[in-house]
Amino acid sequence: MPSGTGASGLSESEGRLWAVGPRYHAELGTGGIVYTPALGRAAARTETWSAQPLSIGREQGPALALGAAVARLDGARAVLEHGGGVQALYEAHSGGLEQSFAIASRPVGAGDLVVAQRIATNWPLAFVDAATGIEWSEPGLGGVHVGGVTAIDARGASIAGSLAFRDGLLEYRVPAEFVDAAAFPLLVDPLIGTVFTVAADLGNALDDHSPAAAYDLSNAMYLVAWTRIYSASSAYILGQRIDGLGGLVGAPMLITTNGKADPENGPTVANCNAQNMFVVGHENFVEVLPGLHKDGLEFRTVAASSGALGPVLELTGDRLEHPAIASQSIAGDSRVVLAYEFLPFSTSLNRVEVRTLTVSAAGALTLGAPVVAYTVFSEFQTIRHVAISRSGGTLNRYVVAFETGFETSADGIVRARAFDINLMGLSSTLLLSEDSSYSYRPSVDGDGNEFLVDWHAQKAGLFPTYLIRGRKLSIGGGAVLEPVRLISDSESASELNVSVGFTGETYLAAWKRANDVAISALNRVTIEPCGPPTVLSDSQRDFEVPAIAARYAGGSGSDNALVVFEGVTPATSMGDIYGQLFETENGSETQLGGGCGLISGTARVGCAVSNANSIALSLRGAIGGVPTFLFLSLNPLGYSEGGCTLYADPFSGFLLTPGNTTALGEKDYALALTPSPSLVGLQFHLQWGTYLGALGAFSFGGAPTGLNLSSAVRATFQ
Repeated sequence: MPSGTGASGLSESEGRLWAVGPRYHAELGTGGIVYTPALGRAAARTETWSAQPLSIGREQGPALALGAAVARLDGARAVLEHGGGVQALYEAHSGGLEQSFAIASRPVGAGDLVVAQRIATNWPLAFVDAATGIEWSEPGLGGVHVGGVTAIDARGASIAGSLAFRDGLLEYRVPAEFVDAAAFPLLVDPLIGTVFTVAADLGNALDDHSPAAAYDLSNAMYLVAWTRIYSASSAYILGQRIDGLGGLVGAPMLITTNGKADPENGPTVANCNAQNMFVVGHENFVEVLPGLHKDGLEFRTVAASSGALGPVLELTGDRLEHPAIASQSIAGDSRVVLAYEFLPFSTSLNRVEVRTLTVSAAGALTLGAPVVAYTVFSEFQTIRHVAISRSGGTLNRYVVAFETGFETSADGIVRARAFDINLMGLSSTLLLSEDSSYSYRPSVDGDGNEFLVDWHAQKAGLFPTYLIRGRKLSIGGGAVLEPVRLISDSESASELNVSVGFTGETYLAAWKRANDVAISALNRVTIEPCGPPTVLSDSQRDFEVPAIAARYAGGSGSDNALVVFEGVTPATSMGDIYGQLFETENGSETQLGGGCGLISGTARVGCAVSNANSIALSLRGAIGGVPTFLFLSLNPLGYSEGGCTLYADPFSGFLLTPGNTTALGEKDYALALTPSPSLVGLQFHLQWGTYLGALGAFSFGGAPTGLNLSSAVRATFQ
């Protein structure tokens, strides 16, 4: 079984199968599952939640009774054989236990397909939402959440199902028209997870908002900070340490004591790995005269090991707003990078400044000299939001992203600029949202070489609704921008306030969708979601303002992250702070080389996960506007001639013709998959050829092919 603070996995002990994750464990047996959430010392007792599969069938047809199952381990999954061509599959993740019902053949009858389970628990039922999930929980503690249902057929076609709960029976339902047309076997796939509370109270009488978080590797500790509004004229910044399993450590701490924290803009949190200190920054709001205020910035360290608070450092003068701090993961460097908006009283031209903050072993902070990153070009222009990459990676390079617009208009433009740790500019100011002048609230992260900036943009229409866009950039001998890409566009809900984190494996994005929070791992190459997002929902509260603390930013090689968000009671606007542990899966890829010819490009693979209905096979950095050939095989060929090596074997595999490269020398091909647990660990080889006729460098058996070969990649499914 995997080990480590955020590990999850399956094991067998004394003839029983167990799933263990950071916030739960579950016993998988002949009668179903017994799921036990771990909620920490705040919970007076340990309560279980059990699900016993009862039957599968069509609404108008005979139901197949599911008797006692035969349980076995199959690699990274547990399989419970119920007979009649029905399997219950379980996989342990840090966010919860993934449960799938695999149905071998179409059940007899008509109407919706219904999977029925008997639920037994002492947890009170908190809410039922047919589309997004059902939750049993205690206010202020957390509990058990079953996410929305997705059905996937053998061709990879998928549809959102629904849930129903009555008289102790939980039903997963798949629409009749999908069942009628589906290619079997069919997977019905919800997620059972533990939602835990960071800061909440019975009745939601406190007013907590705008959480932020960071991770410290040495102590395996998160710090979550947020704004608590005490009155119309007083707000404070509070903090709570959380261990790698999601347990609350110690009491909440009062990080500010003057009551002048800006109630509209939350804190920023970073980690300095060299000193094992968190750095918390926020705006102070001081009213000079009625209607005239002056903002300053305040910073303070929090020791990861003890929660001890360092001395306060204030940055004052004129107006200073929107601070953002990047974590420092390099063990030998005690500097973190700060970005903020500076509004001088002496001139009407606002600007973005960057500085370093040096952290001492005792927790004291020292400010470096300011460097101007951007100055507005008109007195009517303003800066509304500033963000900085959560990490500089091993290269110690950072991207500052910000939104600009005009005071009297709703327009918004996302821009960015790159710096190294010494605040030397690595790029000019880059215009990112060139496709829309209504783009807002950027978020950015990366590995020091490649970065992703996400934002929400207004859709065309009478009433403003929003979607999520993103753009990758690479920092080498100058900045290289990829095209703007769509990340999410819900037909039924507005999507905004996105947060992005780099996990070391790929990108994780979280955003507000209607009154819920959606979370998804992204394809690192195309930045499209790896399947439908996980949606966190609560019928009593609106979930808002998610923020991501990826362990990578704290120096960890783990692909785990903590997503924090606020839950607001609509009638009172009072808020609580919640958290959800998450891990990203994107498959793994190993670059093999073998490329030859002029600008032949690189093969890439993203979203190589066993529960996806397609996988993206990509070519990057090739010549634009030329025909492509895609070599794909399970077994390697390894044929070399004239400095070229063809790794993917077209004789035992496939040779596809996806079409021409784009003007930027890119090509993506979506290969349809049948989701299956058997894909886990499967390896395949991928290589592209670009046709240049007489200029092609690759020959086979002495005969010219007219092709240049890209570098090859070996990918492994997770």
